[in-house]
Amino acid sequence: MQSDYVVAEERTSFEPARVVTADFSSMTLPQHAPFASDGTEIFRHTGSLSAAEVRAVLKQF
Repeated sequence: MQSDYVVAEERTSFEPARVVTADFSSMTLPQHAPFASDGTEIFRHTGSLSAAEVRAVLKQF
């Protein structure tokens, strides 16, 4: 019987000590967060944006 760590390593190609969520399902969503030259976040959106929508947001700043 293999340990979960070996199986996780085979699925992820990472060192077992660094794999902590291999057995959990998760969803990733795109997140857009452009920053101003001073480092402040100027906009945040979670979910898809088309190229035209990104351009429209950036034009505001």
